[in-house]
Amino acid sequence: MSETSRWAVIENGIVINIILADADFAAALGAVPGDGAQIGWTWDGTAFAPPVSAAPTAEDFERALTEHLDGVAQARRYDSRVTCALRAGYPGPFQAEGQAFALWMDQCNAYGYQRLAAVQAGQQLPPESVAAFLAELPSMVWPE
Repeated sequence: MSETSRWAVIENGIVINIILADADFAAALGAVPGDGAQIGWTWDGTAFAPPVSAAPTAEDFERALTEHLDGVAQARRYDSRVTCALRAGYPGPFQAEGQAFALWMDQCNAYGYQRLAAVQAGQQLPPESVAAFLAELPSMVWPE
């Protein structure tokens, strides 16, 4: 019985699978020795490399901001940022929370738009990550 080893199956320069096989079976698949390779890595014909992470896009930051706003509202048992902010316009036990949230949400949105404009104008570097961008936002302070 032949000895099995780890092989990388390559398609269009990308590792699409890692298999344990003998050399004959791997050769029939066109696989290459895959020690250290992982699915999604690139293969240039001589070496494997991890994929390059794409920088977050403006859409990534916008989506993260929306999810953050929803998450803060949901932590207070609202369905979303919309239902929380909606309470600002209606007298009752939740109006103060709605007003505080709506003001904070506007501050976060204004900051996000200003930050994006500064990056696009070349006045600031983009945040390193979505998490770094969210850390720049003001904190929500709920009324007592």
